[in-house]
Amino acid sequence: MGRSGDRTSGRRWLTIAATATMAVVLAACGSAAGSGKAAPTAKAGGTNLTMWLVTTGPSPANTVINQAVSSFEKSHPGDTITVDYIENQSYKQKIQLAMGAGNPPTIFWTWGGGPLKQFIDAGDVASLGNPAWASDFLPSSLGAVTFGGQLYGVPIQGTQPVYFFYNKPIFSKLGLTFPTTFSGLLSTVATLKSHGYSPISLANGDQWPGLMYLEYLTDRIGGPSVAPDIVLGKSDAWSNPAIIKALTDIQQLAKAGAFQSGYDSLHYSGGG
Repeated sequence: MGRSGDRTSGRRWLTIAATATMAVVLAACGSAAGSGKAAPTAKAGGTNLTMWLVTTGPSPANTVINQAVSSFEKSHPGDTITVDYIENQSYKQKIQLAMGAGNPPTIFWTWGGGPLKQFIDAGDVASLGNPAWASDFLPSSLGAVTFGGQLYGVPIQGTQPVYFFYNKPIFSKLGLTFPTTFSGLLSTVATLKSHGYSPISLANGDQWPGLMYLEYLTDRIGGPSVAPDIVLGKSDAWSNPAIIKALTDIQQLAKAGAFQSGYDSLHYSGGG
């Protein structure tokens, strides 16, 4: 909250899943926006695997991925992994086209739940079975990558809570404490607005950042059973009072001027 430099931070479910019935791509897939690892040449008798990731730019996750790739190549002489880091919005279309054309990457990043299941239903993704290392994860973190009792992905990022970052000097200057209720949030928004501050910065050009407000409001209002009912296609799941209340609350925030001017034109994936 506050002027420039303050931001809300979203965390997403990121998973890696290995392709199955499709042939392994021996040539590196075309690289899109982002800084990817240069395509190596597999040695005689070796295999070149491909990996697509959506985490462009420097990040702790990319550092870990690059280290894992280097470690794999050292322990598997002749085998290589080509990594392409692809911009978020471009990735969504690129992976769909690659799957539909029967030319997928060997290992790929995706969102858990529905986006992953569509590839499973099409027979494009291999099950990882029930590996012993799965017990190292919290069961709840594996729910979105487990189907029919089989594991199809590894959680690599975004399994932690979503956070609000706020400007402590501004809050101290205005005599504010961080709100712990929705009514308190609205009151804080009004105070910040009255002193010329944009209360909450939101990059909603890609739509999903704003959706997270609805998701979390729905969860806080109706509890953890509301979203699964929608996923399972239960009758009238979308008419749950918690969803209606969440929609009403988000309208209140928008009408109160909680988000900066032009928030629907600012893109999170472009560093906005």
